[in-house]
Amino acid sequence: MTAETEGTSTSVAVLLAVAAVVAAVIAGRATLVGDAGADGLNQVVRDDVRQGARIVGDGRRLYEEDLSISFQIAVEQILSEETAEVARGETGEVKSVLASSSSSPVR
Repeated sequence: MTAETEGTSTSVAVLLAVAAVVAAVIAGRATLVGDAGADGLNQVVRDDVRQGARIVGDGRRLYEEDLSISFQIAVEQILSEETAEVARGETGEVKSVLASSSSSPVR
């Protein structure tokens, strides 16, 4: 080997080593950025799952608890109105019993 060939071989080896280091740095940076992106995506998914659970919980509470109470109130109001209507057509003791069981005033 001549000095010129040896210098060229050394230059190529140095360039290959520098290229390998740069590639390793770029790959490391890409891994960190990808990992941060995955963490962000996981956080968004967790937040979405929490929001969905809140919506389901609100719907369950509405239909299991609030709706049954509202239904019972509506039934009692209808029964009270119907009892008051029947009491209006009655006289004497029947009217007073029906009127006392109704929350609406009997006229």
